[in-house]
Amino acid sequence: MQLSKKKVSCCFTKLIFVGFVLLFFLVNPRVSLGAEDRVTIVRPDHKISVQRLERGARLILLNRIGMQRIKFIWSDTFAFSDALRKNIEKIILGSMGFEYDIDGIKLEKFESDEGTLTFHYSFIAPPQEIVRIQKSTLPKLFLMTKQMYSDERFPVLIELALQYPDLVTKKGLESLWKRSLPNHSYNAVFERAILSADAIKFSLKDITESDLPETVADSLRLFDLAPTNQTVCSHTLRLAEKDYPQITALMGSYCLFLKGRLGNERVSKNPLLEEVNRLQEEFNIEIRDNPIIYFLINSGHSFNIAPMMIGKKEVFQELDRRNVAMAELFNNLPRDGVNLQKTQKFEERLHAHGFRAIPQVLHTNLLDTRFKKSEGQGTKFQIPEKGQGNLSGFGVY
Repeated sequence: MQLSKKKVSCCFTKLIFVGFVLLFFLVNPRVSLGAEDRVTIVRPDHKISVQRLERGARLILLNRIGMQRIKFIWSDTFAFSDALRKNIEKIILGSMGFEYDIDGIKLEKFESDEGTLTFHYSFIAPPQEIVRIQKSTLPKLFLMTKQMYSDERFPVLIELALQYPDLVTKKGLESLWKRSLPNHSYNAVFERAILSADAIKFSLKDITESDLPETVADSLRLFDLAPTNQTVCSHTLRLAEKDYPQITALMGSYCLFLKGRLGNERVSKNPLLEEVNRLQEEFNIEIRDNPIIYFLINSGHSFNIAPMMIGKKEVFQELDRRNVAMAELFNNLPRDGVNLQKTQKFEERLHAHGFRAIPQVLHTNLLDTRFKKSEGQGTKFQIPEKGQGNLSGFGVY
């Protein structure tokens, strides 16, 4: 069968067109393609025009497109969970200064539903940018602007500092920790040191499960205020277990350490617990009523009690008599610190009634204070001081 000249010419024209299209895409490998997306926003209670709401939706879309155009490639093998990787990527994205254009963005339509508005857009997607993450670039995370230390992602930086101690000095780790957790947790966890009665005053506070924080960051903040509360410590540990193995290891050993020497059993061969039970049965003294004294007894000689926590001597008046009741002495012990003379008087009365274990541990904690600051380790990287600029340089490879 013979083809007519008209048919041959038509086929040849189609081949030329297909070849031109293929050539166009081959010589333009980064060509941007058309894309579509939609943004749904909740209609506010107060009256706002649809035009203003659409401008807000457009800003959301622009931010989303900017984030989606970045592709992260993890060059080295990191033992990080997916959630931790995502948080690291968010920190990096927050430091980037990439410029990009989004062409042809157009509102195609919008839909109104009960309580919401959905805006549908078309646009020309910008080309993709590649960001490679490897161990040699991790130090840049610690050079982010200071607001990075106060948001919900500060546990990521602490996790990295613990995971790679060769990147951060001991002093740098302390600075990093205290930027977001400035109260009592660092000294309690790393130094086993109690510098203030405020670190102890919540140790026996009962907190229901529903009142405990839901995020690792918020739980660490609560732990910073109450580092001697077993419930808070255990809750923080449970939240960290999934995505923060280094924080988990740190908190796990500390929570175990925090349990102390006293339990709830009424019958025990532990001399300390036997005396605690005897105080309640014979003198109607519940040691737990004074969280400071309870902590000193329960912790034994496990924590370094700073001398500054122990108050100056005061002159005894009405209680400085021989036959004063044991309960009266106990009830006059302060709840917000340690009065050395009153505590010594309580020790003496305990000893006079045959108590040995409790007076010994109180005497050891208060008179043989051994607060020592751990020496920092010499490593490579210092956390920048407040106000130091962002020198991260992420995005330049």
